[in-house]
Amino acid sequence: PLTPHQDFRFCELKDFCRCWTAAMDNRVDIPGYKYYVEPHIGQRLDGFVTFLNIRPCPGTTITGIVFDVSDQELEQLDQRERNYRKLDVTQWIDGPVQETVWAYIGLDVAEKRYQEGLRQDNAVIARDYFELVHNAYRLLGDEALSQYIHTTDPPQIPIVALEKRQIPDSSLQ
Repeated sequence: PLTPHQDFRFCELKDFCRCWTAAMDNRVDIPGYKYYVEPHIGQRLDGFVTFLNIRPCPGTTITGIVFDVSDQELEQLDQRERNYRKLDVTQWIDGPVQETVWAYIGLDVAEKRYQEGLRQDNAVIARDYFELVHNAYRLLGDEALSQYIHTTDPPQIPIVALEKRQIPDSSLQ
């Protein structure tokens, strides 16, 4: 598993903004992946769970962090971020960097799942995830929180209480 990194630095990614447009189909089982349950009824959510994404947005700059990862950790990130593709954003980083900087941007299929969820009115954002992201910027101070809000499209779907569950990895059975 990935370990927390002590050595990181803040960076700015030019010409991108954030949006809530990468979704997983919560009705599909993927060994070793997750699914979500509606806690008030104890049943699996019948729909799409949506996550934060980035998209090109000329003239807008977002704040993020850069940290070193080994080749093995990068492979683990690729597997974990299965709804995203790795994008070399080195040219859009404000400031000097020594290595390639990668960001994860929603796969076309993940964005199509989000659009399908919008059409079917069954796409949501997990409240814990939404609050985790929001609170991370709040901890950085009022200016960082304001910048996050200003450079993130407001969600067009409900934010709901969900419990994350893990599907066993079939290779471990």
